[in-house]
Amino acid sequence: METYGNKEDVEAIKKIWRNYGARLVAGDADGHMSQWHPDGIQLPPDGPINIGRDAIHAQLRDEMSRLDYTTVEVQPREIRMMSDTTAFACGKCMMNFARKATGQVTELDIKFLTILVKTPEGSWKIYRDCFNWIVLTGDANR
Repeated sequence: METYGNKEDVEAIKKIWRNYGARLVAGDADGHMSQWHPDGIQLPPDGPINIGRDAIHAQLRDEMSRLDYTTVEVQPREIRMMSDTTAFACGKCMMNFARKATGQVTELDIKFLTILVKTPEGSWKIYRDCFNWIVLTGDANR
């Protein structure tokens, strides 16, 4: 992985990606959303733009009511500090989930580009998240 910038900030961003997957697999929507900036925007490939942490949270709660995330492994390829308070990360993610109603398993190979911002309190948050995927098995309609 290529990293550019302050080691402490890069490590904090790496921790976001470790928690990203762990919290989804644990079914912890609130913990997952704590990593998002209140003004965050998510640009998913399969639906409308989610504007604001509340809208993203509502979408996630809906997904978690229907899906069990079994594997979410975020693998940043690059983390680059653009300033003291702005960074981007890009990479891939392997995600598996099962539909609660049918047990059908879907495996996705995801690519992402994410902008992160550092809050005045000093914590990094996901600010803009754009991603797409290749369906390896199953159905990607979440």
